[in-house]
Amino acid sequence: MPESSSANDWENPRVFQRNRLKARAYWIPETSLLLNGDWDFNYVSSPLLAPSPTPSRLSGDGGEEKDAEQDQVEWKPIPVPGHWQLHGYGRPNYTNVIFPFPVDPPRVPSENPTGTYKRSFRVPSTWDRDAQLRLRFDGVDSAYHVWVNGVQVGYAQGSRNPAEFDISDQVDREKENEAFYGANHAAMYRFIKEEDPTRPVHYEGDMEAKTADMYSFMYPSVDRITRLATEEGDAFTKPIVLCEYGHAMGNAPGGLAEYMNAFRTYRRLQGGWIWEWANHGLWLEEKGFYAYGGDFGDQPNDGSFVLDGLLYSNHTPTPGLVELRKAYEPIHAWYEDGRIRLQNRFDFAGLEGVQAGYRVEVLGEGMELIEAGTLEIPALRAGETGEIPFPSSFPSKATAGGETWLTVSFTTKHATPGLDANYEIAWFQHRLGSTAPSLPALTPAASFPIQTHSTKADHIITGADFTITFSRTTGLLTSWRIHSREILADSTSAGLTLGFWRPPTDNELPYDLGEWRRYGLDTLTSSLRKISLTEVDESMLEIRTEAYVSPPILAWGFEAETVYRITGDGALTVKAHVKPSGAKPVDVPRVGFDLVLADELDNASWFGLGPGESYADKKLSQKISIYSATTSELQTPYEVPQEGGNRMETRWLRLLNNRGRGVCVTRDADGDEEQAFQWVATRYSAESVERAKHPNELSPEKRVRVRLDVESAGVGTGACGPRTLEQYRVPCAERRFGFRIAPWTK
Repeated sequence: MPESSSANDWENPRVFQRNRLKARAYWIPETSLLLNGDWDFNYVSSPLLAPSPTPSRLSGDGGEEKDAEQDQVEWKPIPVPGHWQLHGYGRPNYTNVIFPFPVDPPRVPSENPTGTYKRSFRVPSTWDRDAQLRLRFDGVDSAYHVWVNGVQVGYAQGSRNPAEFDISDQVDREKENEAFYGANHAAMYRFIKEEDPTRPVHYEGDMEAKTADMYSFMYPSVDRITRLATEEGDAFTKPIVLCEYGHAMGNAPGGLAEYMNAFRTYRRLQGGWIWEWANHGLWLEEKGFYAYGGDFGDQPNDGSFVLDGLLYSNHTPTPGLVELRKAYEPIHAWYEDGRIRLQNRFDFAGLEGVQAGYRVEVLGEGMELIEAGTLEIPALRAGETGEIPFPSSFPSKATAGGETWLTVSFTTKHATPGLDANYEIAWFQHRLGSTAPSLPALTPAASFPIQTHSTKADHIITGADFTITFSRTTGLLTSWRIHSREILADSTSAGLTLGFWRPPTDNELPYDLGEWRRYGLDTLTSSLRKISLTEVDESMLEIRTEAYVSPPILAWGFEAETVYRITGDGALTVKAHVKPSGAKPVDVPRVGFDLVLADELDNASWFGLGPGESYADKKLSQKISIYSATTSELQTPYEVPQEGGNRMETRWLRLLNNRGRGVCVTRDADGDEEQAFQWVATRYSAESVERAKHPNELSPEKRVRVRLDVESAGVGTGACGPRTLEQYRVPCAERRFGFRIAPWTK
């Protein structure tokens, strides 16, 4: 094909390379010379200003002689490999799918930052003089010419693609992602099949798989792939793969269990690839955070969309990778009729290299190990199902005094090239006996009389070791002293309020956040309509409030009736009945209470899922047990501050000071209502988290903010994919719920 002589190579759509050798499978031969290290570098604002290459000469002592023209050029050392933007030249510019420069194809802006790299090297004299010498580049952004000894040997373009050039004649041995589909793709398919009929062809842009050997989709919903998988039954000729799914941006991905269930249920669904492996933030030492689009003054940019990986930018695992590991585990085990059943989900390997151990624990106020041991695994081949016999001593029934939990762990017997010995590759838990959550024993309240005193401003309730104050203006709890110490953060503000808001996640920005803010869910305020105090008996009284919780201006809100029961042991039981009215939103971020505690109640312990965070659609990887952590340890260090740190299926939560005193929280539910709850303890307000663009912008408060929730929305993958599944959203609906908060001494 003729080439235009007037256009620059990088502006000529007919030129993608000059003299570049054909691509090949590559290995590093013994006769190779690594050219990484410091190169001489010159930076200019346009390729028109780049220095002209000239032949170099070596002086008698082996050094490079200076050329008169080159001597006028300013050269500075720069490391290779490397990015010149990170070494003081230009600035990083992150965009996802938009162009960061004017689009005028095939022309390229003349103001186009250009770097010239230069270095000398010697070819070892021991190398075969008749062998071909190849100069290899493993990735250059994005178009470049190559000169050797002043002679142009080639040109290549294509960011980060390898390229090789034959430089045998130039070396003086005595001296040195988004796409379309069209006719071109159909032609390439025909060529590939003519050259190698056995090689499968994949192309996501071919949505109907006209010239691809599989259907391929980006971020389809579970419902969509399920429909596609059943359209042709088992008579299909082409499988379905998800070339991208489970967008892992921030607190994500949610809904992996549903995807994996679909993959394992329908033979046609061959799985997919999570987008993506790692965040790509650039560490700024002087500022102390990982930077992203816009942090360098770059315009346009796509902000934090570059932080969408299963690893943080320093390549440590995020909670999303921990969740994915559990979703992918190669052994599926479950408890059935007094037996442990298991399925080998390896595609090829048997279970000869796997061992199993178990433990039975009673979890309640504390943790008691009842039994532990090893289990004999049957020799199951790939895909087979079998069962594990129990030891004769195995306790098959629940033990009194708490919940009895069986935990089985599958580990490697020996070290392998990828795994250490005794590495856990799968696990499961099963509760033996009753499924009702175990709650702490309660001290009878009748033995502790209480007194009341009302002023114009407050209702004050006093017991043996506590004083509780409610504002008669707002109807809210404003002070709570236990053993003469205030346990609330600030007596001038409300310590316990209804809560429907939380910071958004990255995945909620495209869909949910706009709707939630449109309905003012982030600006809800409470207006008291009525407050009353009733003395039930000498050791119990109730404060009942009626309020309207609503945003400014908008014509909707919650009719809220709240009953506070104070007993002689100093415990506070709070029950709420909320009913939305008016033009309400479809769903809300959460439903529960906000409790603001004193700074010293920094030590949390809980009986529930842990040790990490869990959400309705992201909890596979967490185990039921009893855990402890400080409030700082409960935070998830997302590189863009957002919602995080939720813990689910909690039976009790204790928040104590360093002397072991504080409060214990349990769910107060009637009849068959769920007894477990979920919670967050943090030193950051929702407003400060929403404002912060980087973690260093967050300043810990001198208080502990606790969320006590009966429901909280899942996290989904909505930043680049479907919304959070409907079953994991929180409908804006009528609810009754309650909690018991009691003094606790360790």
